[in-house]
Amino acid sequence: MALYTPPVTTENLLSRKPFFREVLIFAAFLALTVLNTWPWATMIRDGVPDPGDPYLNAWIIWQAFHGFFTNPFTMFHGNIFYPYQYSLAFSEHNFGLALPFFPLLAVGVRPLTVHGLTVFYGFALSGYGAFRLTRTLSGSTAAAWIAGIGFAFVPYRYQHLSHSNYISAGWIALVLEALILFSRERTNKRALWLGAAFLMNGLSCIHWFVLSALPLGVTGLWLAVRSSLWKCRDFWRKGAIALGVASLVLLPFFIPYKKVRDLYGLQRSPEEAAHFSAKPINWMTAHPGHHVWEGLGLQPPPGELSLFPGLLLPLLALAAILLMPPARRPDPDFAPSPPPGRWIHILDVLIIAAGVVALFAAFPPHIVLKLGGKTVFRAQEPTRAFAAFAVLLLVRCLFAYPKALAFFREASLYDSIRAGGRPEPLSIALLWGLIGFAGSFGMNFFLHRTLFEFVSLYRSIRAPVRWTMIAMLGLSVLAGLGAVALTRAAGARWERLRRLTPALIGFLAVVLLWENRVAPLTVFRGRPDPDPVSLYLKGIDMKGGLAVFPVQPVDMESPYLSVLRAADHGKPLITAVSGFGLPIPMKIEELANQRPIPVDALMDHLESIPTSYLIVREWRLGEVEGRIYHRFLAGAARAGRLRFIKRFGSAEAEDLWAVVKIEPGAKQQQEIPWISEGLLLSDGREARLDTSLPGSVDGPSEGAKVKDRVKVRGWARTPQEDLEVFILVNGARREPLSLTRGPRPDVCAAIPTMGNCSAAGWESEIELHSEDVGTVKIEAVFLSRDGRYRIYPAVYVARE
Repeated sequence: MALYTPPVTTENLLSRKPFFREVLIFAAFLALTVLNTWPWATMIRDGVPDPGDPYLNAWIIWQAFHGFFTNPFTMFHGNIFYPYQYSLAFSEHNFGLALPFFPLLAVGVRPLTVHGLTVFYGFALSGYGAFRLTRTLSGSTAAAWIAGIGFAFVPYRYQHLSHSNYISAGWIALVLEALILFSRERTNKRALWLGAAFLMNGLSCIHWFVLSALPLGVTGLWLAVRSSLWKCRDFWRKGAIALGVASLVLLPFFIPYKKVRDLYGLQRSPEEAAHFSAKPINWMTAHPGHHVWEGLGLQPPPGELSLFPGLLLPLLALAAILLMPPARRPDPDFAPSPPPGRWIHILDVLIIAAGVVALFAAFPPHIVLKLGGKTVFRAQEPTRAFAAFAVLLLVRCLFAYPKALAFFREASLYDSIRAGGRPEPLSIALLWGLIGFAGSFGMNFFLHRTLFEFVSLYRSIRAPVRWTMIAMLGLSVLAGLGAVALTRAAGARWERLRRLTPALIGFLAVVLLWENRVAPLTVFRGRPDPDPVSLYLKGIDMKGGLAVFPVQPVDMESPYLSVLRAADHGKPLITAVSGFGLPIPMKIEELANQRPIPVDALMDHLESIPTSYLIVREWRLGEVEGRIYHRFLAGAARAGRLRFIKRFGSAEAEDLWAVVKIEPGAKQQQEIPWISEGLLLSDGREARLDTSLPGSVDGPSEGAKVKDRVKVRGWARTPQEDLEVFILVNGARREPLSLTRGPRPDVCAAIPTMGNCSAAGWESEIELHSEDVGTVKIEAVFLSRDGRYRIYPAVYVARE
């Protein structure tokens, strides 16, 4: 029986066109997403919550599309972390999330833009999935709206704004709904929907697939017992076929993760899982942007471990528990099970033994049994014993409650489920809420700790706290049921409120949206478009991989930008970032962090990978780091191991270098745009720093305002020669529009030893490029005939 029936006219109108109705519902959740994530919709082309994981996820979406249509059998061999294989399996593969957006990628929409669209899709799908689940469970559209809004916009979801795959949890709800529908009517159509939902849950997010497996299995057993489906051959046969076929399709998407574990040993450690395991206080800690509850709990908020769901959601869930009437018995032929035989006492002995072992194993000196001087039994950690205790006790209760639990009306858990004292929607929502809540404590509670130890799939879970999403689904369904139960109870007591039931539900929905709003939402401008060096690389062949420097993170964006650009040029990237660190890029970072950078050691490592090209992001290097990198590059170039190709860009200059051993045919296209100790100049001279070379920069003055051109002037001479002069703009050599030499008698008057000052003066006119905006750095370099150089202190001018 429905908890709430909407007006007849609306229901009749929509029921005639169910597809149109479902599209409208999804569109409504999409509109609410735009509202709750404002102003992201105004920046959909390049908006990101941060310039980190969104770049990685954008590449993953591109790789899923590119790999599938290029060669689906090698799709997991992504073009990052070269030369490692299966690099797509170093993180979530997101295939199911990317699948609806393949047409957009096919017509050239940028991967970062598609990533933003998948975030909106994830919010809306989560709300729609919870809506459908609650509507199927309860028959109430009103309860469905509350549950959908609660699940879509619960504050915990905003912890994952950078992770579009974790935002999109709608398939968890949809596969549960498919299971419930199939349990009610075992048709081929519903079996097909169960298999499809199960498949999409696994394709979209492995975390949600793994974490939802236990509550799905428990729900299936609960439904089988409650409705006596264990006797129904169609339930088991058709269900097994549907899930079996879906599992076979999923197999190629899971095997690479096993390959990665076997090849590279990439799996989560117990210590890492423990770090991301919740404690009770975390459930009372609010998201730092929570509109109402900011500041509640731990300060500063511990990121993903801030789990407080707001106050209204739990209160409505409590209303469901307290106000929903008992259910009708689902099995009209229900009869109590016969009492178990004496074998139940053996089970009791095993339960007591497991409990004793768990108790003593938890405290020093633990349990150690020796026979003949040899250790025959050791228990130093209670997890296994406690897991055995819990499983055995559950089995015991299934057949017969212990006498100590005399408050149960039925004789066993089996009879309690069949008797159906609690309504089905309430029971299933409670089941999911409790399993998710217990799982969120991760290594701090036996549930996840046992799964982590005994089931390999759970060792892929870095953050057990993500069980919270399972709990939030159960809590949201309970809240939807509670909202309707509450308005019904109010209507029964106050006659006038009965007519206002739809308005009261709408009011609760608005309050729920208001309370759980995370605001203001900070959105940054990302970098969706390829840079010039990526476009150049896209058009050339490479025998090896690509390394990007600096390797060490300069800011959040720097390590992830290379991965995003890998979706633009499609070349094999060595220095990538993902959920794991790997030896080859870590060795590059280790060597690049030494001071000075060891030329031979780093070049040996790069050549052994093999590496074809280096990109040096000059705009990421400060003056000190720039000198360190330039000395390394100059040394490698002097040794004939690196060859400069050309510079791309100005304000965000990126230099491309070829590793000569791997790419001997690569041609130099420009002179090196900077000067550094040990650099071989174009005429064969070796540059040597000499800060005693005399000269000056007399103009422009510091802070001068300039437009499209700037004139730089001064003098540069030793007693033996007029020094060569060239100009650096923002650290890069800039060819002048004109360079003239002239007399400087004032210099000879001040320094008579200079001799002939007829050409000691110089003036260079420099054209500023479109990238030269804001404050522009101007430097003059003085160079002698024997290769000595000096970089004169910089002058900063303001571009108008």
